[in-house]
Amino acid sequence: MTRIESFGVRISVDEEGVHVFPSSTLESWPIRDSGGDVVAHAYGMLLRDHMGPDLAVEIGEIRVKVPIETATCFEKIVCEHLHGVLIFVTQGKIGRRVYPDSGLSIPIVFCPETRTAGGSANDILDDDEYEERFLHDRVERLISRPGGFSWIPGTMTAHRGIFRLLPNHYLDLDNFTATRFWPRNDEYRLGMSVDEFIESNVHDLRQYMSACARQYDCALSLTAGYDTRMIFCASRPVIDKMTVFTFSVPGTGIDAYLAAKICNDLGVQHNVMPVIQASEENQLRWDRMVGHAVREMNRVTHPTVAALPHDVMISGVYGNGKCNYYRADLRTINTVKLTAESVVLRMGLPSDPEVLDELTAWLKSLEWLPSSAILDLAIVEIRNGSWAMSQAPIQKAMKPSLMPLAQRSHQGGIIQVLPETKGVGLLYDKLGEALWPQAMKFPCNRFDDYRDVAAKLSKLTDFRRVRRYIRKRLA
Repeated sequence: MTRIESFGVRISVDEEGVHVFPSSTLESWPIRDSGGDVVAHAYGMLLRDHMGPDLAVEIGEIRVKVPIETATCFEKIVCEHLHGVLIFVTQGKIGRRVYPDSGLSIPIVFCPETRTAGGSANDILDDDEYEERFLHDRVERLISRPGGFSWIPGTMTAHRGIFRLLPNHYLDLDNFTATRFWPRNDEYRLGMSVDEFIESNVHDLRQYMSACARQYDCALSLTAGYDTRMIFCASRPVIDKMTVFTFSVPGTGIDAYLAAKICNDLGVQHNVMPVIQASEENQLRWDRMVGHAVREMNRVTHPTVAALPHDVMISGVYGNGKCNYYRADLRTINTVKLTAESVVLRMGLPSDPEVLDELTAWLKSLEWLPSSAILDLAIVEIRNGSWAMSQAPIQKAMKPSLMPLAQRSHQGGIIQVLPETKGVGLLYDKLGEALWPQAMKFPCNRFDDYRDVAAKLSKLTDFRRVRRYIRKRLA
């Protein structure tokens, strides 16, 4: 089997200190505050033209123009306002911690016993340890069961004693425990106006995309859905500097059809990329590089992204402004008391004892939030954090990807806008119109003809879809 370098960082802690080994495609920068102290190091891919007013890059360092006296200060000034694909390892008065960026762009799993961390179990275990710790029963119950692709949710992995760091949590390198640091109780308010959300996001999304275009040769993914449409709309000022593409995946003809229609109407060049199937050997390599913790369609198609002749791919991951887990009860969701059982049902996860225990522990740190915000965070943390980002060690080794919708301003706004105001796609309709109204002429996820009816009827013949729908309605 041909070995390729895993994307991410490997961290070990011993008597001599903290040792960080980034993959060869990642850079590193000391982070120095106004008092001259190095308070942390950043590793990854930094968007140099999109950062907060108190931050700058000078002589190979990230300079903070104010003192960093506390961990909360670091989180607010640095973590929330440096963008790209990043991870932060702090030191000194903050303590020895690992902070992910707001999208967990560089995944982290960790082992308290060996005091090591990496992108997956593959990065921190040798072959013998990998097999000895492998939880065959867990993988069989949560992934290998009949029914197709799935993943191991939350902090669990496919290996005994290996835990996943979720978005919005930091890893303490002294005791190897994870702690939530966002959202913060003293800053949260339910009831942010749509106008306030749009004003903030129009600015931040455009800034992000412009910074991408200046720094990288970018391939922008466009599908029939809302999330990539938002990114496309935000790219309006620099769209001529980007390549817009759609993967031609069997069974998803609406993606290529609608993307081509939008681009043709706006005079934007559009490319359809044929899917390249992975060999059996490469699929087994994919399994190992993700630590056997997820099995998804990318396992079969991952060579496709490597064929993109661009520096980076820009994706719509973390677009969670569509009330996915409470679409049927927008006006009443915040009168509902969530339980692990109800969250599992809403998310379509298996009612497995380990999954229920995982969700019970996860909910405890969010009890003070309204139910709508908790379910929005379930998409960010339980789904994207442990499903999408667990694929990064191999997927981003094929092609690094940037995620504009993972910005803290976007995620923070999503959980504060009232559910009935957000609606099912309504918030993104308004955001898209503010960014590029002509690009919103065509409805998302619809042919807008007889094929939409045929698509709905076809879903009724898919037992798994019907079962998931019934489970969510029962929740």
